[in-house]
Amino acid sequence: MALPLVGCGGPAGPVSKVANETLAVAYPDLQPALDPHNWSTPVGPRTFAPLFDALTFVQNDGQLRPALAVAWTQPSPTTWQFRLRVDDAKFHNGEMFSPDSVKVTLGRLQDPASTLPLKALISSIDRLDVINPWTINISTTAPDPTLARRLSLVYMLPPEYFGQVGEQGFAQHPIGTGFWMLDTFDPGRKLSLNLFRDTWRGARGTDPPPLNKLEITVLPRAADRAQALKSLEFDVGTALDSASAETLKSAGFAVQTADLAGANHADFDWETAAFGAPLWSTADITATAANVQGVVAEPNGSWWFDRVTKTALQRVAVAGGA
Repeated sequence: MALPLVGCGGPAGPVSKVANETLAVAYPDLQPALDPHNWSTPVGPRTFAPLFDALTFVQNDGQLRPALAVAWTQPSPTTWQFRLRVDDAKFHNGEMFSPDSVKVTLGRLQDPASTLPLKALISSIDRLDVINPWTINISTTAPDPTLARRLSLVYMLPPEYFGQVGEQGFAQHPIGTGFWMLDTFDPGRKLSLNLFRDTWRGARGTDPPPLNKLEITVLPRAADRAQALKSLEFDVGTALDSASAETLKSAGFAVQTADLAGANHADFDWETAAFGAPLWSTADITATAANVQGVVAEPNGSWWFDRVTKTALQRVAVAGGA
């Protein structure tokens, strides 16, 4: 979906000092380590969504969308069939996404010795059958109508690379299919990512050149995130409180609120069973500088970034808002 571009007279409102090729975002927190299956709070998806994809994706309108699976059906009450995105979905190291990716990912979580929190999301799965190079069947021990939604939180692994480096090596340098790939990680402080130009969701051909860098910096206090944005040190401030948001709005920043509680209501039961509480049970308030338009781009938006316009010549689709 194309966004309105900044008018000829330039952006109206505060303009960040951040370089045009970079999207700088202030976060309240990040995961302490980069294992995409070792998390149990919203910090997990907020950390890993730029780097990884799952089979499906729940947008903040509550609707289930395609990601690494382009379609799915239920041939029987205990069988889910997924048609996979195998033609253009590529991992950051060049490995192509395939049924083996799903087998290795689910196998890791099904390992009896595994204590990974996401194991609870696939507890109903009995077996996986490869029907052809682009289709798999997942059988469950009993009818499981929420499986496709739960799989939206299970990030897929590159089987060859994961087999080579093992769990510890993978956590040190994770490889996904996301729009961004790892540059540097300073635990508790900063996550720096570079554009993955060969992403399945990326701009290609005659599209304008995208951004090159995503820098996520941890500022635990909402007031500090708001002040840093107001000082024009960042393009985006996330997870703001109402008072900070009002101050920024009065200063000319664009403020948007996503009703995550409403969109996530249908998932409260299984999220509580898996994680002890719903993942997203409150509103999410985001503020942006005037040279960043469309952080929540579609009418119903995305809890993560969807499309971002920094100048009339730079567009980018950011992971989590496909």
